[in-house]
Amino acid sequence: MPLPDARRTTALIPPPTPEPEPELTVEQTDYTLDAFEERTATAAFTAKGDWSLSIVYDNAETDAAWLTADAAGGAAGEQSVGMSAARNFQTSPRTAYVDLVCGEQSVRLTVTQTGLSDDTNFSTLFDETFAQALQKQNIVADAEQITLQEMQSMAIMTELDISGTYDNPGSLTSLQGIEYFESLTSLWCQYNQLPSLGVSNNKELTKLYCQSNSLTELDVSRNTKLTVLSCNNNQLISLDVSKNTELTELPCAYNQLTKLDISNNTKLTSLRCYSNSLTSLDISQNTKLTSLLCHDNPGDGESKFPVTVWGGQRDQAGEFIYSLHELEVQRQDHYHRLPDGNGRIAPLRKGHLLVSKGTTKTSRKLLFAGNLGTPR
Repeated sequence: MPLPDARRTTALIPPPTPEPEPELTVEQTDYTLDAFEERTATAAFTAKGDWSLSIVYDNAETDAAWLTADAAGGAAGEQSVGMSAARNFQTSPRTAYVDLVCGEQSVRLTVTQTGLSDDTNFSTLFDETFAQALQKQNIVADAEQITLQEMQSMAIMTELDISGTYDNPGSLTSLQGIEYFESLTSLWCQYNQLPSLGVSNNKELTKLYCQSNSLTELDVSRNTKLTVLSCNNNQLISLDVSKNTELTELPCAYNQLTKLDISNNTKLTSLRCYSNSLTSLDISQNTKLTSLLCHDNPGDGESKFPVTVWGGQRDQAGEFIYSLHELEVQRQDHYHRLPDGNGRIAPLRKGHLLVSKGTTKTSRKLLFAGNLGTPR
């Protein structure tokens, strides 16, 4: 006989195992970027732990690394990673893949960049007068109809000279379009009428000559390969060269600079900062300077222009070490004194600063003129 209901046994069915929470939660996996203008996107996702990012291409041998991300990994939490594509000068689209990995989970993002049309007219991307200057130099055939092929040629040019002269100044008031010269290493645009100059996209620049314009500001923070920056005779009230650690020559005279920080520019050999509004100058980190012109600055407003210079002495092991000294330039006295490398006071000849370096004394020019004396 069957047992009474109260004594029946019931098989226990275990509850279903919950699905593990994903280690990566990605909002979007497909992105389309424009060939020329809208070339950035942001990938938003949440990671449960440390994550990494890598970019791969269909054909790594032929596809240049045209897509970049502003982070290659990070810790747990909500994330926003910017993606940026180089301009696509080809007619065909191209695709890159962004692989996100967190723990055992990986997610692939697909980024497609459109191509260009053969009959696209790029003249609207350029300042009209600048385009006409390019036509005069046969860089473009028609300033009003700039072609894809001409854009491709501009992208690989390494030098461009669109300067005027002292006797025959140029008429350029804008260099809109210079950003498409992505491979430029040297740019001459002096003796024009430029109130501004945008060279942030010209990251290969090593020499920039933009003196004798009407520049009130100049951003060279992304031009980290610059060795020569000539910006004399403008209207600059500030100049940040802290990122330009390769600079060897910096002519920045005839501006309105009230301070100039060159502490990061340890490769400088020549500095011309005269005729500004500087109250002092610190060259203590610029031990390679061989020429310094800093006259016609107000200094303390009375009789002195303080210059923090570099001298040196030997330690107990005989190694040469540097130490800082103050040099105050007297407006009425051209003879200055500075401790030399042996700890003695070295008399300075008119217009020269004697500095000991190693075991050899070298004469390094320190020139003053105008209200600080006459250069020799």
